Amino acid sequence: MKRGIVDMRDALNGNIVVAALALLPFAVMAETPPLQFAGTAVRLSAEGKSAAPLQVVAGADGNVYLLWVEKGPPQPGHGHASADDLYVAAWPAAAAGPQAQVRVNATPGEAKSSVMIRARLERGADGTLHVLYPANATSPVNGKPVVDMHYARSRDGGRSFGAPVTLNSPAQNDLTATSHSNAAAAATFPALAVGADNRVNAFWLDSRHVKQTEDPSDVYAATSTDGGATWQPDRRLFGGRVCECCQPVALATADGVLLSSRDVDPAGFRDPIVTRFGRALEPVGTPVRLGTARWAIDGCPMKSTALVAAGGRVYAAWYSHADAPAGVWFATSTDGGVSFDAGRPLHPSATASDEPVLAVAADGTVVAAWHAKEGAARRIYVASSHDGGRSFSTPLAISPAGESAGYPSIAVTAGEAIVAWQQGGVAYALRSSTILQ
Repeated sequence: MKRGIVDMRDALNGNIVVAALALLPFAVMAETPPLQFAGTAVRLSAEGKSAAPLQVVAGADGNVYLLWVEKGPPQPGHGHASADDLYVAAWPAAAAGPQAQVRVNATPGEAKSSVMIRARLERGADGTLHVLYPANATSPVNGKPVVDMHYARSRDGGRSFGAPVTLNSPAQNDLTATSHSNAAAAATFPALAVGADNRVNAFWLDSRHVKQTEDPSDVYAATSTDGGATWQPDRRLFGGRVCECCQPVALATADGVLLSSRDVDPAGFRDPIVTRFGRALEPVGTPVRLGTARWAIDGCPMKSTALVAAGGRVYAAWYSHADAPAGVWFATSTDGGVSFDAGRPLHPSATASDEPVLAVAADGTVVAAWHAKEGAARRIYVASSHDGGRSFSTPLAISPAGESAGYPSIAVTAGEAIVAWQQGGVAYALRSSTILQ
């Protein structure tokens, strides 16, 4: 994708700081207890459907909830956009596999999601399941195809979902001439954060103010203070320098929200950043850039930055092309995301590694998953840390050898990890056995 750079100051004044503390060891530490996975991966998606897992979440009761997308045929009038469906299935702690799947989107085929544009699933403290997803729609302004941001929730453990709510207000611009999917405007690449008080914050990348599709986007947000029952009007948080195709990730904290994205520097760098917001989504401090090397790229890398937190620490994982070795990197913050250490690679022996995801257990154990190559085919790898991210176990391949696997999602609960991934166009999930020490 060709880059379009707009040199404009955003709502956070366009300033980004780099916090590089003492560089921790570059190699994962073999003395960290290794992960243990047993059993066979369970197929989630239907036969004959191209599918991909999007998110795994877990409850304190040990139940797990999985979200995946099944791709459909192209939609007439929507360019290459396909008629996709999102499904959720609960996997009880004592069950051998997930329960019956339930479709999230009320209208068949309306969802627009993939491993690069991931719909989001979160579980509230009251057990409500929240799903945020882009959907193919028609503009009420000009009658042309657009992508809207939809929200739906389940209050019965995923057995049913209510009617979706459109969170973005209609765009007035028309980007059809430069769109790859014939969309006049797009509210897409969602991120979702649900606080302990069931405050729901939805974020997405929005094109309503850009001149062409490949220009950097704005970050928009909408908030519900009553667990998703009602929503405040959407609003622009910041923009002008947000990479238009890099998935943001949101993390609810006691004080507000942390949001990861990629900044489009006027000099041509596209670096991962973490921005802090208060409870009212007011900007707090200055965004911090992860890593020490700068990646100059003439286009969108389509990379997300994972975020999790526990015990006063925030952990981040991202793909770095400029650091040595290129691949998946991991960093820790001990001050709530104000600064991060310089980071370290998670899989330095791999010839390629990408798409990291993170989860953290109640006891502080950090578990990471990603896809990588150590041989001919790409496989899913996992590793864990029991010392606050200072060292990790040796990377362990958990997907079957042979056909390439990729794009994992992960959650931890009740002493085990649950990893889902895509392999051969099929969505799979695997639960571990007593990996947390």
